[in-house]
Amino acid sequence: MDIRIDEVVDKGLYYKKISNDKVINITGEGGSGKSTLANGYRNDENYLVIDYDMIVLNPDVGTIEYELKQILLKKYGNTLFENISRVGIDKVKENFTIMYNEVINYLSEQNKTIVLDGTQLRFINDAKMIKGEFVALRPSIQTCVSQSVKRFIQKNPQNIARIKENGIKVG
Repeated sequence: MDIRIDEVVDKGLYYKKISNDKVINITGEGGSGKSTLANGYRNDENYLVIDYDMIVLNPDVGTIEYELKQILLKKYGNTLFENISRVGIDKVKENFTIMYNEVINYLSEQNKTIVLDGTQLRFINDAKMIKGEFVALRPSIQTCVSQSVKRFIQKNPQNIARIKENGIKVG
């Protein structure tokens, strides 16, 4: 089965139950709808939604992602967050696998279903390490780009005039 995205053909989501662990792994490209799907769980007290990509970036203070990043930094230092251009893809995959396992182990004590939303899930070194359910959203590249642009416009209305000034059609 080809689970990769296509340039122009939207494909249905790919779902696989891997284990009975209380984890839902949601992945896809930017604009695929993965965060929209994950956010559907946010208001249910039985779920704990984590933006896995934010752990790597700069999560806001006071968020669970910030707490997780601090735990990882304390245990592993900055080496876990090394840039791919410095350490290569194999080391990045190893680091993301470590992060995944640490996050799952730490959050499993919460006795809630963990919902991981993240493009970075693709970098887990060995698919056998993934726990729970795996959901890959696979709209076309065109759909992802369109959705990403729409989201950018909604979040950055102040930049639209500047974009139009540069001759880029918006809307």
